Amino acid sequence: MFDIQGKVLKHVRIGHAQSPAIGKFRMDVAGLQLLTVNYWRNPGIISIFDWDGNLVEQEEPIHTGSPLLPVNWKGDGQEYVLLSGNVREGGMVDGPPAASVMFPDDAIQTWRRTRRT
Repeated sequence: MFDIQGKVLKHVRIGHAQSPAIGKFRMDVAGLQLLTVNYWRNPGIISIFDWDGNLVEQEEPIHTGSPLLPVNWKGDGQEYVLLSGNVREGGMVDGPPAASVMFPDDAIQTWRRTRRT
């Protein structure tokens, strides 16, 4: 974490973190949280930090690096994170992070398969 002048306030070694996302992912943690995902050596590990830069939790919902896109799914103030549209490994996760919203294998997948034959 940096201050407005670029001075390092807190440094937590979690790996090659990318795709930061800020939102209210954990209702049991005060303020907003910061999520990042590792892309190198430990791809797919999501780290959740509180507003003060303290590591709250780490999980690996799927073993791949993925952009973390905040989604206001229910409209109740808690954000979810879109991992990907993959019907087997994607979906959205909540703040623990655990799979919360999985996407169905819709007709588009079936249509694409039948068009190739």
